[in-house]
Amino acid sequence: FRLDSAKLDKIAANHFVAKAVATDYADLHRALTELSDAVAPHMQARNSIAHSEAYSTQELGLFTAVESLNVEIGEIDIGLLMGQYFSKGGVGLARLITEVASRVEALLDALAPIYE
Repeated sequence: FRLDSAKLDKIAANHFVAKAVATDYADLHRALTELSDAVAPHMQARNSIAHSEAYSTQELGLFTAVESLNVEIGEIDIGLLMGQYFSKGGVGLARLITEVASRVEALLDALAPIYE
């Protein structure tokens, strides 16, 4: 963006870049804002999952051990059980992925003319 490099080394560099983008690149600013708005409602859930031991791979390890060791668990289909366990929230996640992918495409489209 050919911004003043001296201002990029300061604490307020993010604000400086954001202001320059908003002023000089309206399409890019709109794409960044829409992407940020799309993911913002999910940041608390992301942080909870990323920093919580409750969402560790312990369950995956247990399922994998039962499956690979051929542990007898009766009539239960371990593959189906795993699918049900790990798919909780999958529909919402699929919608979010679709929306974010669309927003990233718009962001790349806004960046393309700048770099051409």
